[in-house]
Amino acid sequence: MVNQNWLGIPLIVGQTIVKEEWIIYNTELTEFDYYVMGVDPAFSTKTNSDAFGIVITGYKKIKGDTYKKAVFCKKLEWAKKDTQIAINIIKSLYHKYQVKVINVEGNNGGDIFGNLLKKERLAVEIVRATRDKVSRLKEREGDLMRGLIYFAPETEELVNELLEFTGADGWEDNLTDAFIYSLHNQKKEFFIS
Repeated sequence: MVNQNWLGIPLIVGQTIVKEEWIIYNTELTEFDYYVMGVDPAFSTKTNSDAFGIVITGYKKIKGDTYKKAVFCKKLEWAKKDTQIAINIIKSLYHKYQVKVINVEGNNGGDIFGNLLKKERLAVEIVRATRDKVSRLKEREGDLMRGLIYFAPETEELVNELLEFTGADGWEDNLTDAFIYSLHNQKKEFFIS
């Protein structure tokens, strides 16, 4: 069945974007050519600021197709959103997975945080969103529908957020944003085998 978005039919307010049948958990694809980390820093002075989202996606080129698998996700809330704690966690993950690049959302303090990560000698790109988050996620629906994006069972929190995401204001989307940034290929040379 073709999704209505591919037919150019607009979403209905409150409609989810990612369909359950597109979610494929995969335990077999375990070796990757490289990893990309997406970070939604969400630092804010507001009383009810968002959680900080981290997603790591592995990339594997097989017979001309690039398969992507979300292998790790984590939300930092409350005290763990402390800048130094977040840097230490990201630095540890960066080295553990041998991440090629960290894509950091460049708003809500992302510029400052990305520059702090660069001072730690980590490969960081500060990514500017040129479209709203619904459009950015919809750009990935073709890969999801064709089975080019997989999920590790450990990323169930990300999957649940994706399945509930409608783009409505106030909806939790920290891991969704981080996931989208982990799929962002600003550095084209990392994506050619």
